[in-house]
Amino acid sequence: MTLRRFGMLAAILGAVHLTVALVSLAIAFSMGMDRFDEGLANDRGALEATASVLANALSQPGVSVYTAIFVGRAGPWLLQWCILVLNSLLWGAALAWLVLAARARLKRERRL
Repeated sequence: MTLRRFGMLAAILGAVHLTVALVSLAIAFSMGMDRFDEGLANDRGALEATASVLANALSQPGVSVYTAIFVGRAGPWLLQWCILVLNSLLWGAALAWLVLAARARLKRERRL
């Protein structure tokens, strides 16, 4: 596992993670706001519920760190975006490590 390959894969997976997290957040927010504006009941549809759960899961551990630092108040907007991007890079690095470790193990087992 070379550092260059790991860094490239981590960056790609981090970008995919950031895209999926932002799209799921946008879907959950827009569908929730439509229901709120129309005064409908609190019945979420399957798409909104799935997008909300996905957005909440993908934003961890970044949101937990952010809320621990800025308890009860909002932090600077630039810091919010930095934490979001760093969170995605952390996810990308973890997934890249898993992928490369699994590939190395499969390659090693094929040789035996």
